[in-house]
Amino acid sequence: MRLAPRPLRRSRVPLTSLVDVVLCLLFFFMLTSQYLDWRVLPVDLAEVAPDGAAPSALTVLLLADGGLRLGEQPASVTDVIAAIRADAGTRPVMLVPARGVSVQATVDVLDALAPSGARVVLGRLDEAAS
Repeated sequence: MRLAPRPLRRSRVPLTSLVDVVLCLLFFFMLTSQYLDWRVLPVDLAEVAPDGAAPSALTVLLLADGGLRLGEQPASVTDVIAAIRADAGTRPVMLVPARGVSVQATVDVLDALAPSGARVVLGRLDEAAS
């Protein structure tokens, strides 16, 4: 007795299950992701004249190697904060990044100077001065 072979059935991939898995993953990552607390650093912009900064501002030069200069003297962040406190915060602080300083290094110094309470002005060197 010969039986006729059964015709092969094409199996279909159920997409409904795939959509469910994708939605579950989406919900999982949405619920476990970390929302950063974005902070705003209040910064004003100014331009340094060729003969130096205005005498009313406490000038801090951020060098390309990460060092700081307070006026003409090398300084650290603690020296700058001490100078701001000695000045009683009456003058704004002008932070001038030198050529080649990364944005992250500038933001790090701005963030370090924030607890001093001084108004920080971000300056740039005039093309004629450099």
